[in-house]
Amino acid sequence: YTLQIRDRHNGNILLDRAGNLIHFDFGFMLSNSPGYVGFESAPFKLTADYLDLLEGMGSERWLQLKDLLTQGLLALRKHSDQLISLLEALLPNSSLPCFYAGEAAMLNFKERLHLSLTDQQIDVLIDRLMTTSALNVFTRLYDNYQYYTNGIL
Repeated sequence: YTLQIRDRHNGNILLDRAGNLIHFDFGFMLSNSPGYVGFESAPFKLTADYLDLLEGMGSERWLQLKDLLTQGLLALRKHSDQLISLLEALLPNSSLPCFYAGEAAMLNFKERLHLSLTDQQIDVLIDRLMTTSALNVFTRLYDNYQYYTNGIL
């Protein structure tokens, strides 16, 4: 969510022997998207398949994921100065597509850290992000597009 990793179809996701999901294509992140149209509008990918693995919205596993996402965002916020400095150092002379949006890429990254929110507000935010992501219609459309154009389930 924070890095806005895009092109999140199943052809870019691996499952290792321990059951960990690994996204391995990072060509689209921060401010660029496949086709540069911003088709993937969900905060992060949370498909019906993922919901099945979680045993549905509101389940114990759903709540565990919510807790992990909350902890992750809170941890990133603790190191926000370093993260922002790193990206700001890369921005001026970078030819990376993720920086084509220029300063807007940095502003949007800072917004996704939600530095003005309290820890309790972050908990509410994560709940909203998960609900918005679950079964997002544009996620389904993008996955269908990948299936029909590339044969990727």
